[in-house]
Amino acid sequence: MFYEVRNTFHKLIDYVYGNDENINKYKSFYLELSNQFYKSKGGDYNTVAKRIRVFDVANRTTSNLIGVGLHELAHHIDAVQNGATGHGKPFYEIYAQLIFGSIDMRIISMDEWQELVNKKQYSDSSKVKKILNNYTNEGSYVSEEIVKICVYNSYAIKDLLKARKYIFNKLDYSWRKVIPFKELQFEKEYLSTIIDEKNVDVVEGNKIHARLQDTIVVTGDTFQCKDLLKAEGFKVSKEGNNWVWKKPSENRNEDIRQYRIMLQSYNVTIK
Repeated sequence: MFYEVRNTFHKLIDYVYGNDENINKYKSFYLELSNQFYKSKGGDYNTVAKRIRVFDVANRTTSNLIGVGLHELAHHIDAVQNGATGHGKPFYEIYAQLIFGSIDMRIISMDEWQELVNKKQYSDSSKVKKILNNYTNEGSYVSEEIVKICVYNSYAIKDLLKARKYIFNKLDYSWRKVIPFKELQFEKEYLSTIIDEKNVDVVEGNKIHARLQDTIVVTGDTFQCKDLLKAEGFKVSKEGNNWVWKKPSENRNEDIRQYRIMLQSYNVTIK
């Protein structure tokens, strides 16, 4: 996901700023996607480190994540252009250009922006709403004929996906590949032979996409069942004493019930 977001920002900068003499400086930033939660902010920008951070990533929709990131990217570009950044007119002019560009490129649709504003996801939602009202749909972006395939709940077939050049995404535990649109039907037909279609999402190539994931943790005397947990896609925690399962789930309570049945002969707790 890190690389997808960074590359999307780079493409957006290319589209919005074209031959601007500072374009390489606009692209020169550090990006950090963190699961840390702050009640007072969704992200921040450090002018000295040129660092963009987005917080609470695991609980954000992709459009929300990108929206927060674009706010901080606007701060970065504002700092490059003006030597400092705040929430004045120059900042919001830059932010508006990025928002318009994201709609033109179909990174975030107008409907998605409106939904974020209506839910007041941002502290400056009222200003973002005014920006959206000024969108004229006069962009010149020509869409690439590519699509992104995201495969979920696919631990058992990971080697097959890896052999077909799919790349693992740690944010939502999916395997992904970008292909020309003309190859989509062939790829979908192949995937249908190895996994249920409900585990496959297809989005436009520029779209950042992720399913929100659930977490199930197994604690206790896990050594005796570690091979079983590993086969189910659980991963050992950094502390080494818990096994953690993170992936999109249609019914977390039902998944927990099934794992309790599967592991009932072991001295473990599932939550």
